[in-house]
Amino acid sequence: MNRAVHSHMKSIMPDVPQPDDPVFLGGGSRPNSRFRQLCSLAGIEPKKNVETNEDTPWLLKDLRKTCATYYDEHVQARPTNPTKISLTDSFVFLKH
Repeated sequence: MNRAVHSHMKSIMPDVPQPDDPVFLGGGSRPNSRFRQLCSLAGIEPKKNVETNEDTPWLLKDLRKTCATYYDEHVQARPTNPTKISLTDSFVFLKH
């Protein structure tokens, strides 16, 4: 871990860390709602509808499609059991 990463990690740590607390709350009966909260926290803006020019919120299915497209385009050899792309990695795709 380089100094920049270490400094950033230190800056986002709570004053009193609670190792048993979850990193973020997940699950529940409304996963798209929680996903929108995570997008907001990550600074990911809503997507634009090209036909109406309106902002529409990201849904989990959009994340799945983005991951599948990235996997298809960038992973050369497909294993028998496809590798899962983590949620953290996927936020990077949505942000760019």
